[in-house]
Amino acid sequence: MISSVRNHPRLFGSAALGVAVGLLLPAAWSQGLRMILGWDVAAGLYLLLAWIMFLRSDTANVQSRALVEDDGRWAILAISAGAAATSLGAIVDLLADFKNLPPGEGVAHLAAAVVTILLSWLFLHTVFTMHYAHEFYGAIGDGTAGRRKTRGGFAFPGDAKAWNYLDFAYYAFTIGMTAQTSDIAVTTTAMRRLTLAHAVLTFFFNTVVLAFSVNIAASLL
Repeated sequence: MISSVRNHPRLFGSAALGVAVGLLLPAAWSQGLRMILGWDVAAGLYLLLAWIMFLRSDTANVQSRALVEDDGRWAILAISAGAAATSLGAIVDLLADFKNLPPGEGVAHLAAAVVTILLSWLFLHTVFTMHYAHEFYGAIGDGTAGRRKTRGGFAFPGDAKAWNYLDFAYYAFTIGMTAQTSDIAVTTTAMRRLTLAHAVLTFFFNTVVLAFSVNIAASLL
């Protein structure tokens, strides 16, 4: 556990800040609102740090990070997906009494719900972006320098041999938006299973988002 925290500072640091924010908000505020605002801070900070890293990382950076963060990657993915799902569940509590709230407070709750849905969607597919990259560049065997063989799992179009986080983001967000693969071919069983898990989560996530959208629209009538 300690090594996982040390190897994933962006994730656990953002989570710690989000928990602190949720605990420090006024007790008079509803529990759902405090949970959502804490989540929004955590997810927003994580997205900022992750995308700064994505934009600054070359292939060598991705490869070295894959070796460091390879341990416990499935647990991290499960925790992240669970956190995103929990945040959506908190929206139910937040909007349960929407029609009875004062106008100003109701607008604030509605805005918080919309922001939470957007951040949760971005968070889920950003985590999968990182997971795809680390699965692709993860080592087979002992990972000794000079003898390391990566797992692979994708056949990218074109002649380029160096892929960074943005290439994996392209694949992850294509799954997230269309629930189908792009022009990147999946070549290993492990990557097919990961893509399947991502597609199934995407289906349920998008279904919940659609239900929330209908509920929010009905609340405004």
